[in-house]
Amino acid sequence: MLTNSARPDALQQAEIIERTVEDVYRIIFNYALMSNVMNAVKKLDLEMVQQDFGEVASLHIAIRQSEVPIMLLQLKSLIGELIIEMVDEQTEIEGLEMTYLFTR
Repeated sequence: MLTNSARPDALQQAEIIERTVEDVYRIIFNYALMSNVMNAVKKLDLEMVQQDFGEVASLHIAIRQSEVPIMLLQLKSLIGELIIEMVDEQTEIEGLEMTYLFTR
C-alpha cells in the first residue's frame, strides 16, 4: 500500500505513453486507378496497413483521426485528378470505393 507522500512520487516516475489515434479505411479500386491510388497514398504519406491485389485491388490505410476529413478529400482529388475545390464528401470517383473500418 502506498502512503500519501509516495503517490505523487510514483506518478512523477510513471512512464508516459503518447499514441496517435488513427482511423483505418479500406480503398477498393479498379486496376486502371492503381497508379493514381499508389501515388496519392505516397504523396499524402499515408500508412498502408494491408494490401490485396486479387480480383479487385484493395488497400487498408491509416489516417490520423484529426486529419481524416481533409485527407479523404485530398485522396479523392489526387486519385480522380480533380481540383481540390471541386471535391466534397459526396464526390464519387468511378471505380473507387472508400469505407471506414475501425479506429486504432
